[in-house]
Amino acid sequence: MTKNREALKAALKTLGKPRKRLLGRPVARKARSPVNGLTSTQFFEAIFKTNEARPKSKKLTDEQILAMWEEAFGGLPPEGDPRRPYRIMKRMQKIRDYRQRWNRGELYTHQLVTVISWRYNHKGERVDFSDGVTLMTPEAIKERIEYYKQKAGIKWKVS
Repeated sequence: MTKNREALKAALKTLGKPRKRLLGRPVARKARSPVNGLTSTQFFEAIFKTNEARPKSKKLTDEQILAMWEEAFGGLPPEGDPRRPYRIMKRMQKIRDYRQRWNRGELYTHQLVTVISWRYNHKGERVDFSDGVTLMTPEAIKERIEYYKQKAGIKWKVS
């Protein structure tokens, strides 16, 4: 076992300086939007905060957030490309991932959870995070708030 570790260390020395790591993952490059100059985390922070401040009739759905993301960052294949539906599905998963990380206080270092980002339908009603169709009951909303409060720990600052 130690022989393998020593061989690995020797091989890593020949590769040069390793990239810094955060939570065991390589640090990704910070891609900035050519439209507004924001990184993706800054973009989603702004979207999630402003969406919760909007009136019920003006809440953004995930599809509208995806359109704004496409406008700011680009990257989707053109209409008619066979890869487009797959890429849209992956981006929708990314939006859900960014929302979960935001609600837990893990979107960026030293983030405080000041507002929970909910998923909405076209009528502005809160819907379930997993399917995006089922309306959330008051009990489910309370459960989600407790879940995020427990996950965020000392970062929880929701009033």
